[in-house]
This record gives sequence, structure tokens and C-alpha cells, in this order.
Amino acid sequence: MWLQDKSCLKLIHDSWDNKVVGCPMFILQHKLKRLKIELYDWNKNSFGNVDNVVPFKQGLLLGIQQTLEIASMCDIDGLLCQEKIAKEEFGQALHCQYLFWKERLRCFGLKMGI
Repeated sequence: MWLQDKSCLKLIHDSWDNKVVGCPMFILQHKLKRLKIELYDWNKNSFGNVDNVVPFKQGLLLGIQQTLEIASMCDIDGLLCQEKIAKEEFGQALHCQYLFWKERLRCFGLKMGI
């Protein structure tokens, strides 16, 4: 899920490029700790809890669609544009949730020896 987001690779590259002085093992340890913190914050801000995002995006889409049903003809163009954006965001949220749970299942299978 993370690797499909271009900002993830940039974050990793930028974090890894920061200079650290010391012996090679200290440098590696320090860079990994820093990267872990930065990835944690980035994930929280970029994706949040994927299981909470899907119902939220679905609710937004349903709200726009309900408004479309009762809207007058003069308001319909803006609402159709909003609906299209909401559909795309909902689809992206569903895809992220799918990738998240697919990876969790794979890790679970590895742990259990399946």
C-alpha cells in the first residue's frame, strides 16, 4: 500500500540522505530509527486508519448522491463533479483497505507457517 504512494519513496530517500556521523553500525541504527518515526507519522497523516477511512468516504459519496436526487438542474453540474471526485476517493480508500488486509493476511500466514 505504501509503495504505491510516490511520496513514500521520496520520504525514504530524503530521510536516508540526511548525514549521520559515527561508526557504520551507529549510522545504520540512527537512520533506521529516524526513518521508522518519519514513516509512522507519514502513514498516520497520509492513510490514517484504513478501516475508518472507507466508511467515511462512503458516507460522503452517499451524501452527495442523495443531494443530487433532490437538487435542481442549475446545481447539478457542481454536484456531478463532486460525485466523480468522491467516487474516485472512495475507490482509492477501498483499494488501500484491500492492500492493507492482503498484506496482513500474508504476514499472518507466514507467522503460522501456512
